[in-house]
Amino acid sequence: MGRGMVLLAGGELLRAGLWLLGGLTVLALLLCVGWGIHRFLVMLENQGYIYYRQRPAGGGSGPASLLMEIDRIARPSIQYTVEVEEESRRRPTDTSSDPERS
Repeated sequence: MGRGMVLLAGGELLRAGLWLLGGLTVLALLLCVGWGIHRFLVMLENQGYIYYRQRPAGGGSGPASLLMEIDRIARPSIQYTVEVEEESRRRPTDTSSDPERS
């Protein structure tokens, strides 16, 4: 008799198969839970509660954002310029229908 027959007869192969099946089941459950958490976080991001995959438009992290914040405190005129440019983008000027400019 070969060694394979001894493993099968002793139940060792069956136990190893059950361990493998149990491990794969746990792995599948962990993947499903991870995917569920991911989808929940994406939903919260789409509703505007958190930033998960996309970064905020003007923000960031790390040393660069720290230096930009220090520069903003040291030179507030730069912040004012940015605010004026953002406001002009929000309100397009249309002088053709303005009665005061005629």
